[in-house]
Amino acid sequence: MSKYETYLEELDSGTDVSSDALEAATDALAFVTSLHTAFSESGYDLGEDPDTSNLEKVLDIMAGELAAASLFLAEDSFAAVPKMLRTIASAFENTGKPGEEVPQVIINGYNSLAARIEATRVQKQQMKDLVEAQTAK
Repeated sequence: MSKYETYLEELDSGTDVSSDALEAATDALAFVTSLHTAFSESGYDLGEDPDTSNLEKVLDIMAGELAAASLFLAEDSFAAVPKMLRTIASAFENTGKPGEEVPQVIINGYNSLAARIEATRVQKQQMKDLVEAQTAK
């Protein structure tokens, strides 16, 4: 049994809840609340109160959006996109101008998307090769 499962049992039992269990519950609530706020501010309709099932749906939507963008940009006509994304990330990293800083999470996002596109291309080629091998038999 994990420490978090133990904490949940303590919270459910209502008897002598440890400070660790209360801290874990507080951290979890703060995390869910911050995700709810961030996603709501980004335009996702999550309702008024934080709800983990709604957050899960948003994460699924975001994963689908990323996969769709990666698949689209993995097309041969966009061959230069990963290099362009890395160039943009590098330019953002090296601005050095006060007030023009780009958050590191965005810079990392450019690099991560470039890697994701390249991995998607490899997967597409592997799938194509597999299909061709199966149809050649």
